[in-house]
Amino acid sequence: MRKSLLHILFVVPLLAFGQIDQLVTMGPGYGNQVYYSLSTGETTAIPLTTWDIAFSVANRDASVFVNESVNSSQANPTPEVEVYHTAAADFESADTTNIIDRVYNKEITWAEGAFNSILDEQNPFDLGWGAYNPATNTVNSSTVFFIKLRNGEYKKLQIVSLISGVYTVRYADLDNSNEVTHEIDKADYAGKTLAYLSVEQDSVMDLEPDSWDMLFTRYWTPLDDGTGTGNILDYMVTGVLTNTGVEVAQVDSIDPATVSFADYSSALSDSSLYIIGHDWKNFSLATFSWSLPADRVYFVKTASDSVWKVQFIGFEGSSTGVAAVRRTFADVATSIKNTFEQVSSYNIYPNPTQGDLNLEFSLIENISAAQLEVRNQLGQLIHQETLNVFAGENTKKLDIPLSQGVYFVSLRNGSSSITKKVICLR
Repeated sequence: MRKSLLHILFVVPLLAFGQIDQLVTMGPGYGNQVYYSLSTGETTAIPLTTWDIAFSVANRDASVFVNESVNSSQANPTPEVEVYHTAAADFESADTTNIIDRVYNKEITWAEGAFNSILDEQNPFDLGWGAYNPATNTVNSSTVFFIKLRNGEYKKLQIVSLISGVYTVRYADLDNSNEVTHEIDKADYAGKTLAYLSVEQDSVMDLEPDSWDMLFTRYWTPLDDGTGTGNILDYMVTGVLTNTGVEVAQVDSIDPATVSFADYSSALSDSSLYIIGHDWKNFSLATFSWSLPADRVYFVKTASDSVWKVQFIGFEGSSTGVAAVRRTFADVATSIKNTFEQVSSYNIYPNPTQGDLNLEFSLIENISAAQLEVRNQLGQLIHQETLNVFAGENTKKLDIPLSQGVYFVSLRNGSSSITKKVICLR
């Protein structure tokens, strides 16, 4: 009965003061990883077994990750992808006697994955899988890895190079037969975080949606073993990682209905991908059920500066993989701080308005252009255009249909922006 009530309560979004309750479904045994967009509420589910390793496509990154996700199973252990680093630098002669240890993702930053975890921190040019050459601005392989696939098959694998934004990776059977080479061009994944590779299927894939903020997935993390001895063991957990550019503040011992972002804006941080992590839920062996802190919320600032109050209000565990999430639009972060230093004044009138809006802003120097963005009270982008601007006074009449509600009008140049809140009283 509890399960059916949960679905009845949350399957239809409830709008109240910008508050939306909805389900995020990973499936039985957490069989999918799910990308979640706060501004749209859209979810994109990808089976955990779709990919094996992934490559950062950020401009200056050379990070490579292993897919640590596996289904939850109370019967036979679910096969997982395992990667091992070696002492070998030559691909053809490398064999399993060269294996040193298994490598894991640190889940701290998208700029460092499992293949980078063996780097020498005293050497700024060591990237783990390869070495950076500042003279040629290239990264070339310095070690060979072995990968165990979910079907139990082993392959030797080498990330050959990263040159002009293009990764070259090759892998083969242990006897060097069936060698496969792929090139992965970062330019093909504009706006994405990772490009994905299935070694088992010999396929490079673009799996991410165009926009996402939170990733519901499975990963290894070190935890206390519960014996009281201080022993730390690696455990597979189900949790939430955040996308690049996303900042999070965890707030405890508060009333979720009344807590204000303004009181915690300085606590926002992007120091780790797992600030939300896995501990928004706890399993009780006494009651054999999941519980969630009723006095905890997360303020999540997206890469587009929208701030959401996120509260987890239900979790069904591995039977369905369903998490119930309550998200409430809190603010636009840039309405708190003006980061657009070239703007000396920024006014919008009339405010409140019945539909017409006029912008007046002054620039202290010439810039090539500025983006004008209008978002509704849920942080959704409803209008965007490029303005030709110049030093001195600039004006713009905004002629877009606005219904009654609260809007945020932003002027943006790269990462710099200034925002004003506007109320429409139609």
